[in-house]
Amino acid sequence: MKRPGGKLALVEVKSTHRVAVEDVRHLLSVAASLKGVEAYCLSNDPNPQKIEHALCLHWKEGIEALFG
Repeated sequence: MKRPGGKLALVEVKSTHRVAVEDVRHLLSVAASLKGVEAYCLSNDPNPQKIEHALCLHWKEGIEALFG
């Protein structure tokens, strides 16, 4: 996703209530092949966390982080 004045954001949406490393494996792989991107995993998990270089947020928080 292109953001005006910001880095390119890669966003993956999951329906899970608990994000694990296996859930963001493909996102991390794609992000590693690109330079200067931010990786986000949006889900129903209420606990924000960073898995390697992917920021995992509840979908409402993620939308705020991306567009707020």
